[in-house]
Amino acid sequence: MAKRVSNFSKTEEKVLLDLVYKYKDYLECKKTDMTNNKMKWDAWMKLAKEFNSVSGETVRDVKVLKNKYENLKKRTKQKFAELKRYSSGTGGGLAKTPIFTDSEEVLQDIIGPQITGLLFSYDYDSSERKMQEVSASKALDIYVYLLPSTSGMYIHFTYV
Repeated sequence: MAKRVSNFSKTEEKVLLDLVYKYKDYLECKKTDMTNNKMKWDAWMKLAKEFNSVSGETVRDVKVLKNKYENLKKRTKQKFAELKRYSSGTGGGLAKTPIFTDSEEVLQDIIGPQITGLLFSYDYDSSERKMQEVSASKALDIYVYLLPSTSGMYIHFTYV
């Protein structure tokens, strides 16, 4: 039976995340066809080789490195989700001030939209939905407003 190896140190985590950042275009690609899977596997193999040559503490194989990265990613997503749930709450109690570690900030750079979500160009808050006056004609007493909508902008005329 294989002997259990030591836990990852903070230095090893940093080295792992730096290498994942280097290969993020391959490792975080969502395509799963044969070609992309081969490129992902090759990237993990290169990453493991570089990790073991740089870390010098404990030799780690691809499976262990991949598992550690997935666990780091999962914990970071949970922390951001908790923060998002709290920010959309009704209040009460002390305010939460999130403290993100260096590892979590690097992970946010690597998998950004998976954590924060995508911005949608037609998603308006109520404060942004206010009418924007474009022009006014004093002779006819007509006001023209541009109003944002989910299908773009539309013009609204107001007669005074």
